[in-house]
Amino acid sequence: MSDAVAGFLRDGKLKMTIDFRRVYASMIEGWMGMDDASAVLKGEFPALPVFGVT
Repeated sequence: MSDAVAGFLRDGKLKMTIDFRRVYASMIEGWMGMDDASAVLKGEFPALPVFGVT
């Protein structure tokens, strides 16, 4: 296994690097146009800059 591939693994499994609630927040705010994703997600999760939302 190359060092580049090994850097993405932990105990033979992919490392989690992004909380998927941030992905959901990005979709709710950027794609669906809702202003407050925290009302849906019941917590503060910063949107990712995938739809121009930061």
